[in-house]
Amino acid sequence: MTDGGGGSPSDLDEAIKLHAATLALCPPGHIPQLEYINNLATSLCDRFQQHGTLSELEDVIELHRATLIFCPPHHALRSNYMNNLAVSLCDRFRQQGALPNLDEATEFYRAALALRPPGHSLIHVSTTLPAAFQPNSWNVPPHLTWAREAIKLHLAAVALHPPDNPRRFVFFYHLDINPETMFEQ
Repeated sequence: MTDGGGGSPSDLDEAIKLHAATLALCPPGHIPQLEYINNLATSLCDRFQQHGTLSELEDVIELHRATLIFCPPHHALRSNYMNNLAVSLCDRFRQQGALPNLDEATEFYRAALALRPPGHSLIHVSTTLPAAFQPNSWNVPPHLTWAREAIKLHLAAVALHPPDNPRRFVFFYHLDINPETMFEQ
């Protein structure tokens, strides 16, 4: 996923049109189709991040699901596609507060991580779960199992990074969970 790259909204609209046109010209089952679907989903996600239009997020999720349908099980980028879907499901959770979105996102994060080589980590796996039980997060009640899962994933992510790794602090930062406020209603 990208952050929009700082371009103008008209540039993003043009990119979306071009991605959609490219996808329309691609024969079904053609290997680059995965990349074209993912590129369109990523651009739509960027526009969603700018405007917050839920219908665009639904389109993004549908495109990410399509990518996984067409992606062979052992494709080198399958874990990336799973991660992208999980990120979008978390975005929908943030918009709607529906716990099944977070449950499904967690399943896709786990599946994506399982496809990664040993020692590889996906930062989203260990940084998204804490949001589910932070007080005042989308007015969702806390869940002890998610708390334990998030802490376990954070600690595993820290263990994968040597003490001198500059990214190690990110996992410690997101592990900052206050046990006294976790279960306040």
